[in-house]
Amino acid sequence: MNKLLYISTGLPTKEVELLRKKQYDFSSNAILPLSTFHGNILSGLAENYDEIVALSGVPISHRNFKVLRYSGKTIQSGKIQYVIPGFFNLPGIKQLTTVIKFFPHILRWCRKNKNENCHIVIDGCFYTGLLPLWAASKFTSAKLGAIIVDYYDFMDPSCTAFKQKLYYKMLSCIDRFVFVTDHLDKLVNKLQKPSMIMEGLVAPVPVPDVDPAVDNYCMYAGGLHEIYGVKNLVDAFHQTELPYSLHLYGNGDTVDYIQEVGRKDPRIVYKGIVSHDQLLEIERSAKLLINPRPVYGKLDTRFNFPSKLMEFMQSGRPVITTRLLGIPKEYENYMYFFESDTTQQIKADIERVLSQNESDLICFAHAAREYVNENKNSLAAGKRIFSLMNAHGGT
Repeated sequence: MNKLLYISTGLPTKEVELLRKKQYDFSSNAILPLSTFHGNILSGLAENYDEIVALSGVPISHRNFKVLRYSGKTIQSGKIQYVIPGFFNLPGIKQLTTVIKFFPHILRWCRKNKNENCHIVIDGCFYTGLLPLWAASKFTSAKLGAIIVDYYDFMDPSCTAFKQKLYYKMLSCIDRFVFVTDHLDKLVNKLQKPSMIMEGLVAPVPVPDVDPAVDNYCMYAGGLHEIYGVKNLVDAFHQTELPYSLHLYGNGDTVDYIQEVGRKDPRIVYKGIVSHDQLLEIERSAKLLINPRPVYGKLDTRFNFPSKLMEFMQSGRPVITTRLLGIPKEYENYMYFFESDTTQQIKADIERVLSQNESDLICFAHAAREYVNENKNSLAAGKRIFSLMNAHGGT
């Protein structure tokens, strides 16, 4: 039998909703996008493995979570069994507890399935989960894989040289890699172990017989932070005379600025936080979906492909983004691009795209939707990851 242990900070939908009710500020937490991402991967892998155990950490902190003690639990979701060890929600103690509890669980799972075709796949950015896996790898012959979707988290100034060195030492136990960009593969995969590129993925959804009516708003959804180019986007849109609104969803350090500009220009509207399902519906009626992240800023865009771009493309509405260095050339046919990330250029390019005939925008957007639905869905990703884990070669 084919069996998988999947280690991440992704949680089942019911647990995410439960945590939402106990958060001081759920909008500042990464639990929803992380759980959506890992949930999509797991749904694809479930079509290829006979049994999956998802060993999950919980990405919360005492700063924004009301409960001091998180009780461990096991949740069955279809073929996937989520095992979520409990912990005391205090800095340092939480991480130490996670390491201590993950290690024996990994060993028990490996021992139980030693005669099966068993694989372990981990979120390679889950530092606390990687440590017990690295320790347990010395006692198992299971093939190990890592999905790495970011790089700067381990290279920012607050990350010590010791922690960086330990991180790469722990990665040495990994046999197979899934990277979000080719740049990341070349940088991290020094030994050129078997790998694949997966920019992102979407859950397969049926294409509607009739698209929702298009409303008179453009939109951005995600972290409302200046480093993501949100302030430049607001300034650029404010300078236009377009008969459309700009709706911004999310939370971050530019919320006050957005509301300040909105008091002068009623077309600029801060919409706050909505559920993921609501957001998908809102995207499907937008005139234009916008991602203004600077190409050369504090974030090195060679190593990142924003997950929202996949979601935007699947909506069936046109998308415009900066030319992030991690976006493959094939996407040139499915998204519009800002020629630079300056305020003036963002303004000019939004006006350029919106000056097009609506039928041309629809045709372009539908081609993008068809592309991601056929090539970037979770079923296709799960099949590719399963093939990679079973491929010959490597250690």
